Amino acid sequence: MKKVLLTFLLLIVAISLFSFDALFKKQIANILYDDYKLMTIHYFEEERTTSTNVIQELVDFSVDEGVNISRYHFINEHTLHIYSSNIQSDSHISLISGEWPYDNNYISNKSVIDQNQSGTIAFPISNLEVKYFDFHQLRNVGLGGSFYLSKSDNELLERARQAFSSFGEVRFEEVQTNPFLMVNVTLFLVVLFALVSYSIIIFYYMIQNRTQFYLHQLWGYTVFSSFLAFIRPVFKSILIIIVTGQALVITLTIYYNQTYYLIDIVVVSIIISLIMLLVTVVLLGISLFFIRQSGIDSVSLKGSPPFKNYQISSVILKAIFSMILLSITAFSFMKALDLNQKLANQTYWNETKNIYRIQVGPLNISGDLKKEKYLNDQFENLYQSLKINKDLFLIYAANFVKIYHKDIRGKYLFEYNSEGEEQFYLPRGRSIVINENYLKINPILAANQREILDQLNSNPMILNLLVPEKFKKYEQSIKQNYLKNFYFQKVRVNNIYNEELGAPLNTIDITDLDINIIYTSNSQSYFTFNSSLGDPKNKNKIVDPIAIIFNESVDSSFIGAYTTTSLYFYDDSQGNAYNNIIGYLKETRTLGYIPYVTSVYQENNAEIVRLTQQLLQQIVALSIMFILSCAFLIVFVWSYYMSNANQLYLKFLFGYSYWKTNKLLILSSICIYFISGILVFFWLHTEIVILSTLLLIGTDMILIYLYSRYLNRQHMGKILKGESL
Repeated sequence: MKKVLLTFLLLIVAISLFSFDALFKKQIANILYDDYKLMTIHYFEEERTTSTNVIQELVDFSVDEGVNISRYHFINEHTLHIYSSNIQSDSHISLISGEWPYDNNYISNKSVIDQNQSGTIAFPISNLEVKYFDFHQLRNVGLGGSFYLSKSDNELLERARQAFSSFGEVRFEEVQTNPFLMVNVTLFLVVLFALVSYSIIIFYYMIQNRTQFYLHQLWGYTVFSSFLAFIRPVFKSILIIIVTGQALVITLTIYYNQTYYLIDIVVVSIIISLIMLLVTVVLLGISLFFIRQSGIDSVSLKGSPPFKNYQISSVILKAIFSMILLSITAFSFMKALDLNQKLANQTYWNETKNIYRIQVGPLNISGDLKKEKYLNDQFENLYQSLKINKDLFLIYAANFVKIYHKDIRGKYLFEYNSEGEEQFYLPRGRSIVINENYLKINPILAANQREILDQLNSNPMILNLLVPEKFKKYEQSIKQNYLKNFYFQKVRVNNIYNEELGAPLNTIDITDLDINIIYTSNSQSYFTFNSSLGDPKNKNKIVDPIAIIFNESVDSSFIGAYTTTSLYFYDDSQGNAYNNIIGYLKETRTLGYIPYVTSVYQENNAEIVRLTQQLLQQIVALSIMFILSCAFLIVFVWSYYMSNANQLYLKFLFGYSYWKTNKLLILSSICIYFISGILVFFWLHTEIVILSTLLLIGTDMILIYLYSRYLNRQHMGKILKGESL
């Protein structure tokens, strides 16, 4: 009984943590996004897009229409600043103390000692800190072009479109949240483990008390009466746990100032309790059904117990969980290696604390070549402006992203796009794209010892390549293939847009173009400034690629593509990097497309946090699968011994060896892991699976030995007396 209650308590705590975590995430999503509409303004008139004009128009419209217009600005993963124009009209926000924000004040979900905090809002328990500022404070962080409207009726949206169309093209999008993001995988695995443990304990409890059920049958009790007799003592204790749990939930709700959500929390808590009661009844009912199916004749209150088929069931379940266990072990090991490598590289990444990457927001112009051309030209202007004024540098290294397909270690993209020696001379092989400013950040030595920048040819008809000296034997192939690619980017792509716009076609012939190869010393590295690219074992660097010096005369669509992922600049203003480029964004009319910049250093830290969380989840899953695998092994050993107790005792009396007595158990366990290991190895292609299989087989051998000895000692006396097991 104690084991039943302990596992019940474990399960109800696990389900409660999982459910309340999902509830709080859902409530946060409702506050921030439910029934909101995302409005994007693509500005096109410079003289009308000053912050003052746009902000005032947005505020006036929101007051007249009784709608709240907000601009979201994520400072980091755990801090969100929201600038709202008419926050009092937003039904999503409830002020529980203080006053609404004005001037430089703000309201927040966290109550802190700060003279600028004017109030506190109702908000679920979360590590996310949300601050609401007055809309006019947008002048300090940049206007941007994306805004959230607290109402989404069509008539209001049409009036908003008309009101703001003088600033640019106005578009609206549905705000969608992914429900799967609200699922905490770690807690879900804990719930799964607790449920399986509870099921096993319930089943074991019923087996241990099956004699009582058979006696009830002999005495003429109905099945229902017998069932009630079984569950009555269990339910009394369970109800005490549930009532105590409800009181604890209410107490914690008050303690953590969540009384605004008290009804929701209590309702969820009651639902959890009802689910737990239902699960308990179902598990008891299923167990009783199997006991009844075995029949009283098969037990006779003395003799061998029923359920020999448990051996088969436990073997099948163990095989399934063994494959899962081996897979998770392999993934966890690789994730641990990856995390360890990134932590080892952290010192090197400290040098990137003042490096920022341009971040492009949603564009919503796919398929419209005219709009694409306009935007690409604006991005090209921005590139030129920041290149001169902020030393903007470019490194595009998508060919060196790891693709994980059929190989747990992953392969670089260029390995899929090229075969054999092709990677050394094809543009889709070992190549990257950089500009001149990158060479100031990451100097490269020329093979002839001359300054590389002095050897670059500025002729727009010539493409400059930095080629490691060891690839000199591929010179003709390199020239031929990179020339074709240069022609494609400069002429053919350009003419696709020219045809759509009705502009004169580009008539440059491929013979008008040329390649300038500058050979570099071997074994030189290019830092990617991206934790997802390059070799993580070498600080995310790329050794000896062919570096294409970006030719600014190619079609602007290419710099448009690079703007979304690969443009970086240096800024040591400690938090004002975006503000320091707002002027250039306005000049090039790209303010509405670039809502913020990303710190390369913080991005790498976020990647480490993400890997740590994934590793934690996998360790939890690994622990659960290991325990379940051991549990099913114990069930198998137990059912085997219970079904063959007399025979095994006779073997013991006649001096049979441990091997001859337990041969079936040992071979079954080895075969399960052998077959599971082969299947997982052919799937993941890693030697870790082989090592894990051997370790798990060793663990099973120890467990079989210890548990079989325990069962021998426990039941030997009963067998000698002729009692039922």
